[in-house]
Amino acid sequence: MNSRICLFVLVTLAGIGGYFIHLQYYLKSISNPYPLIIIFFISLLLALGNEVRSGVSKLTLAGLGATMLYFNMGTEIAIFAREIVLNLIAEHIVNAPYEIQTQIGEEYIMAAKNKIVSVGACMGAGLIISKVVFYNLFRRLFFVLLNLPNSKLSLCPTCERELE
Repeated sequence: MNSRICLFVLVTLAGIGGYFIHLQYYLKSISNPYPLIIIFFISLLLALGNEVRSGVSKLTLAGLGATMLYFNMGTEIAIFAREIVLNLIAEHIVNAPYEIQTQIGEEYIMAAKNKIVSVGACMGAGLIISKVVFYNLFRRLFFVLLNLPNSKLSLCPTCERELE
C-alpha cells in the first residue's frame, strides 16, 4: 500500500512540473512571464493547501491529485480560450474600420493591442470550468485507485479502518 501512495505522490509532483510547462507555453507571447507564473503557482499552492487543511488521508491525496489534474486541464482550456479571444480582438477591434475604432475609444484599442490582455480572465475561466467539470470525477477516480484492496483487506472510505 505504501508503494501506491509513494507512486501517487510522484505523479502529483510530475503534475506540478507539467503545470509549469503548461504555464510557460500559455505565457510564451509575453516578454517576462515569470511574475504571472509565480502568481498562478501561488493560486495552485492555495488550492493544494486547501486540500491538506482537513488533515492527511487517502481522501486528501485523492484531492491533491484531482487538484493537479484540474489545474493542468484548466491551463489547456485557457490556452484554447485565449486563442479565440485574441483572434476576436484582432478581427473585430484592432482591424476594425476607423469609424468603429473611434466609437470604441483609443484607450480600448491600445489595451486590445497589448499582449497581456485576457491572460488572467482566460486562466480564471479555464480553472473554473475544469474544477466544475472534472474535479469530482478525478477525486473519485483517485480515491478508488488508492483504495484498491491489496489482498483480503479493504478500507472503509470514511474512517479508513480495515474491513473484513
